[in-house]
Amino acid sequence: MMRAASFDEPIIIEDVSVVSNADNIQGDFAVFSMTINGEVFTSTKQIELGVEAYAPIVMVSENDTQRSITFTNGGTTTFDTTTTQGAAEFEELWREQMPFGQLIDTGSGVSFQVGQKSTEQLAFVLNDATTDNLFSGMSIDITTIESAKTASDVVLNAIRIVTAQRAE
Repeated sequence: MMRAASFDEPIIIEDVSVVSNADNIQGDFAVFSMTINGEVFTSTKQIELGVEAYAPIVMVSENDTQRSITFTNGGTTTFDTTTTQGAAEFEELWREQMPFGQLIDTGSGVSFQVGQKSTEQLAFVLNDATTDNLFSGMSIDITTIESAKTASDVVLNAIRIVTAQRAE
């Protein structure tokens, strides 16, 4: 996952798309993608029943599998993306609410209301799971007992960071 700081330039969302189960030639599941700063992120999990309430959708960079974006349906509404029409309606909602061309601040995410109630929201967050972030810029060295102890602490902290990011 990434945070805005993971990008070399300010984050600008350029495009989003949804391919329905019915239109996906690779299988009976929907495919979600988002283009940020020219980099395409595509869903990896097979989403067969649509976007369920509170369900996360992880989209991985097509250029670097270490980079991913988590998009979460933050409300109680389930979106049917199994049909061409349902996927098109979801993509239209996404397009209407997505801040295309606007800068997204470091460490932030985007959420938007898609229904009549304020609890009917969609959201995504950019997190950073690069080794530089996970290891706080430190190199892992296990050549001595002392350096191995330090490396162990660094790895434990990295595990905490990844666990926290996955929980978001």
